[in-house]
Amino acid sequence: MTQRVAIVGGGLTGLAAAWELREEADVSLFEASARLGGKVAMSLVDSLMLDEGADAFLARVPFATQLATELGLSDDLVSPAVRNAYIHAGGALRPIPSPQVLGVPLEPAAIASSGLISERGAARAARDLEGHDAPIERDESIGSLIRRRLGDEVLESLVDPLLSGINAGDVDRLSVAACTPQLYAAARADASLIRGIRAQLASAARDPDAHIFHSLVPGVSRLVEVLAERLGGIVHTGSRIESIDQDPRGGWSVDGERFDAVLLCVPAPVAVGLLRDAPTMFGAIEFSSVAMLTFVVNPSSLTCTLDGSGFLVQRRSGRLLTAASWSSAKWAHVGDERRFVIRASVGRDGDLRHRSMEDAALIKAVLGDLVDTMSTPIDVRDVRVSRYPDALAQYRPGHIDAIASARSELPHSIGVAGASYDGVGIPACIDSGRREARALTEL
Repeated sequence: MTQRVAIVGGGLTGLAAAWELREEADVSLFEASARLGGKVAMSLVDSLMLDEGADAFLARVPFATQLATELGLSDDLVSPAVRNAYIHAGGALRPIPSPQVLGVPLEPAAIASSGLISERGAARAARDLEGHDAPIERDESIGSLIRRRLGDEVLESLVDPLLSGINAGDVDRLSVAACTPQLYAAARADASLIRGIRAQLASAARDPDAHIFHSLVPGVSRLVEVLAERLGGIVHTGSRIESIDQDPRGGWSVDGERFDAVLLCVPAPVAVGLLRDAPTMFGAIEFSSVAMLTFVVNPSSLTCTLDGSGFLVQRRSGRLLTAASWSSAKWAHVGDERRFVIRASVGRDGDLRHRSMEDAALIKAVLGDLVDTMSTPIDVRDVRVSRYPDALAQYRPGHIDAIASARSELPHSIGVAGASYDGVGIPACIDSGRREARALTEL
């Protein structure tokens, strides 16, 4: 007998889950809002249709690329037109040293010339290769690992800016296992973090010229659009679920309709509100708030060289701005000769200043940071403010084991998936949705 499965939440996680089960189950997907995609969306800015949230996904984590291929979108996959990026430090934009992985320099002797690390800091990082530490046995914070292996300077000048841009978090409170599994695996394998990462790269035989990121034309939201088209009538927007109860006949009653299984592809606080006996851990997950400001500017006003994908801002600068992406330099399909697109990010764990600012004040403050860090006038044609309150889960040390334990407490045939639990990036959300959907139907 075909199983009836309810999927609650029409973000990319829920859509991927529905896609996974489309041929083997009777699926109904319920989305409370009028649109699908969650944080993955596009809207017009100065007549340009531009991504609001993520504008790319990791290429080396295959799940988004695989889904795009399944949907027939291989020809729409694009890679950045430029690769280099910068960190603002000491009043200037300085190239991120290469080679590096998640901010960990693989040639420590070369980083002193970057202007980001002192000679003393470079020498401290190089001592990692002597392997005075021991391979780690359990999860810890990213900060504690990097400080111990490579020193404070590498953490605060290189690793923190990169990872704060991804997680909007505090590296001294983020789980190395959950947020940076590549670093965790390297630290478990070798007393030297640098040597462990080098071994990973050698064993993977990765093409050094391979692109790190992919996107889609005209934007990442193309995934959402095509999934919605292919899934058709099983998707129900404007359908807010109010109750999920065990059905006397077996299975679950979702607002009075019976299903054999339920997958909640919603943030942890929403899941807690829907489950009568939600695991305590779900309610303990912390979140950070961020905002994305998309500026369309006159290219002729810019006097700086835009030869990279953008730049990151160190936490110790105290600036509101955390990162800026030069989208029209990064992507060949974004902007034109009259319009250059700059995306500016604000907000991270512990910094809530932007939440109390009206749009006009936020725009003025962020534009001031851009002018100062880029050392150029900026003539703005149009700007869009996209706010994401309590949007990014902050995975504390022990998160992976805690989530596994919490899942084991859930009643039979009900599951959770998404960025609250299994990773904040697009590939991670797709994998979480598809993996948990399979697990439910295999019970």
